[in-house]
Amino acid sequence: TPQRAVDALALRTTLNLLSALAGIGFLAILGAHLSARRLTRPLRQMAASAEAIALGNLDHSVLRAGEDELGRLAASFEHMRMSLRSRLREMDLLLGASQQMAASFELARALPPMLSNLRELAQADVARLVLERSAPGAQPEVFQAGESSPDWVLLDGQVLEICAQRGAFTLENPSRARAVLELRSLAEPLEGISAAPLRNEERFLGAVWLGYRRPHTFARTETDLLSILAVQVGIFLDNARLYQRAEGERNRLLAILDSTPDAVIAVDPVGRIALANPAAQGVLNGPAAEAIGK
Repeated sequence: TPQRAVDALALRTTLNLLSALAGIGFLAILGAHLSARRLTRPLRQMAASAEAIALGNLDHSVLRAGEDELGRLAASFEHMRMSLRSRLREMDLLLGASQQMAASFELARALPPMLSNLRELAQADVARLVLERSAPGAQPEVFQAGESSPDWVLLDGQVLEICAQRGAFTLENPSRARAVLELRSLAEPLEGISAAPLRNEERFLGAVWLGYRRPHTFARTETDLLSILAVQVGIFLDNARLYQRAEGERNRLLAILDSTPDAVIAVDPVGRIALANPAAQGVLNGPAAEAIGK
């Protein structure tokens, strides 16, 4: 065989081998790229989700199907996001309740917004706050958020009695706990209830309770939130009554000063006039209001 034919055959064989190796190498590189991309893309997504969680953006869920390590990691991130969002909502509720209670001592103005936020956060059908009777035979003062069956009002007295005697309680299936609550007279069933007492240092003030039409499993965080809120409301009620008492004494004193024919003038430690009744105009040679601060 001529050398030229041998060289041509060797060249063709070499080219075929090089082409095969190049194809195999390309396919290997492409497969490695796709595999790496399949692995790194979810990691980049979860890194972005972790950064969003760190920045406080908790509205976007972290979802990834699968039972592998990435799936379990995504499930852990999602659980962390839900837990953080729940804690932040609870903190917002407590902060908002504190602000509302500090802004006004009027019960009808401060309590309904707080109950509405509590009902929404706890996903309850109704949130009711019942104050202890001010006098024997009087009707208790009640505040409510949400829609409830008309005959659920019958539970207020029972909840007050239980909270006064036993403290906070939770029933996930009240129909079976007839020894605790009497529910046979209710037209609409109650499938879940959680209640906490309102107290100050001296006495029992009332109770706040959540009602559910459907079965509900109470988490520890829900009962803790209700207890913390009950403590805040108890302090608020105590402060509101002290304020009302002080305001009543102030109004009574002003009425006495306005009606007395004697001139009454009060001064501060440096001698400035702090108070003067209308009868003091003759002493001050002018309106009493114009003398304040002089």
